[in-house]
Amino acid sequence: MIRVATLFSGVGTPEQSLKHLKVEHETVFACEIDKYARTTYLANNETPNTFYDDVYNIDGNKYKNQIDILIGGSPCQSFSIAGKRQGTSCPRGNLIYEYFRIVEESQPKVFIYENVKGFLSIDKGETFKNFVQSFKDLGYTTYHQVLNTKDHLIPQNRERIYIVGFKDNVDFHFQEKQELKLRLKDMLEDEVDEKYLLNQELVSKYLETGTASNHKGSQAGKVADENDETFWTVNAGTHGYSMGYVKIDKKYHLPQERLETCLNSNHSAQRVYCPSGIAPTIRANNSSIYGLDRA
Repeated sequence: MIRVATLFSGVGTPEQSLKHLKVEHETVFACEIDKYARTTYLANNETPNTFYDDVYNIDGNKYKNQIDILIGGSPCQSFSIAGKRQGTSCPRGNLIYEYFRIVEESQPKVFIYENVKGFLSIDKGETFKNFVQSFKDLGYTTYHQVLNTKDHLIPQNRERIYIVGFKDNVDFHFQEKQELKLRLKDMLEDEVDEKYLLNQELVSKYLETGTASNHKGSQAGKVADENDETFWTVNAGTHGYSMGYVKIDKKYHLPQERLETCLNSNHSAQRVYCPSGIAPTIRANNSSIYGLDRA
């Protein structure tokens, strides 16, 4: 049985992956600060032996030589090209050093670290170079590569940097690219609860004014596809740019002129996405919550 530990555990996707692969494992500890993510984690995974809610509370020495694989990806906002690029000058960016600290203290046989591609270029690449070197100084043999999920059978365009470290010498290679045959429509549910449907009156308000609350401007509701029954909206929640992707109960066909304008737009807030495409990475600014590339 593999002894696993996860940091910045989110909803527990590493554990879900092991379960999907039918790999027997024990979660020595997990750590997630967001209470909603913790709730989802516990709903979908076995309860870890210890579940921390703050990475600063973990004493990795307690787990020295007790972990086979340590997996985690610290918050990406400080490194993402969609953010302010504050790097390690931001508290969230500094959490990369907490990941390193726990590796240093616990000495797992293998570690896997993930972050956005922008981590490579922050501070002209010095932060990334020093981060990788710090693991080498601990005696780990490291490998790193940018992987895109669309190259590994997942219909999403999502580039991420992965760093893998081994205490022992191994012949390691990242997986080769594989032909993508799935599209996002293959991943969506056929039946959707009626609470997610908009009636024609609300649809008309969105199309006329931008949102149901009569907010006019550039953030208007956008129909996802001329033959589809979904469109996305922003400014629909209590936190400003709260984005949603909503299903309507009657088809609405965009005028051809507007459709062509949207299809040819380079601005994410004006694009029309099609379910026969692949999903872009979810962004923090004007973009669909699950819009699709047309490629």
